[in-house]
Amino acid sequence: MLNDVVQHDAWIVEGLQFKWADSAVERADYIVILDIARWKNIVRILRRFITRQLSLAHRNRGTLQALREEMHWSADYYDHERQMLFEKTNCWPDKVRIIRSHQDSIALMQALQIKI
Repeated sequence: MLNDVVQHDAWIVEGLQFKWADSAVERADYIVILDIARWKNIVRILRRFITRQLSLAHRNRGTLQALREEMHWSADYYDHERQMLFEKTNCWPDKVRIIRSHQDSIALMQALQIKI
């Protein structure tokens, strides 16, 4: 399905599984990597957990098991997958845009002439 999508002129893929999505990466005009600090990611996971605990609508996602899974995924990303992602995207340095802060995201949108 992904190969069908990327044959079109305009598309956006979010949360791309870079290990098996070469067709999308090769055809992309831009590869935007959100590369926030590990500590900031952990703070956001904990904040989401607390918010879900306080919200009746997210009871099934505000469990300790869900928190453990998110912390595990985060650790796996920062310990292994992040380096693999950057190694893979080194092939396309002209396409890669790295977002590390809110200011970076605003600068990218302005550079691409996306209305904020």
